Amino acid sequence: MKDEIKTLILTLLMALLCAIMRLFFDFSLIAVWLLCIYFGLFSLLTNFFLNRSLKDKNPNKFTLVFLMVTGLKMGLSLAVLILMFYMMRKWILVNAISCLVLYAIYTFFEIRLWVNKLNSLKA
Repeated sequence: MKDEIKTLILTLLMALLCAIMRLFFDFSLIAVWLLCIYFGLFSLLTNFFLNRSLKDKNPNKFTLVFLMVTGLKMGLSLAVLILMFYMMRKWILVNAISCLVLYAIYTFFEIRLWVNKLNSLKA
């Protein structure tokens, strides 16, 4: 299955899980869905840039791009979290936990995806 389809499936599953969790907890579902879309789109962009760097002749380009994209993701996620603090003060703790959990899930997903891809290229 293509990486893009896996990312879209993960994003849809996370959005569905958030909708189910909304039945039990009080939080802004729209904000969490926007976080799911944000992390899903960022994951698609990460895959695009890493796939492009993998085809480059320079073997260090992949590592450089991976570090750059990871740092950018971390910085932008922090900026999104700070923006959410100012916009939705009622659900500060829930939004912070949601952002942290989604960040961890998408980061784990991307790492597993790329470890499997790089191992299959070596074999």
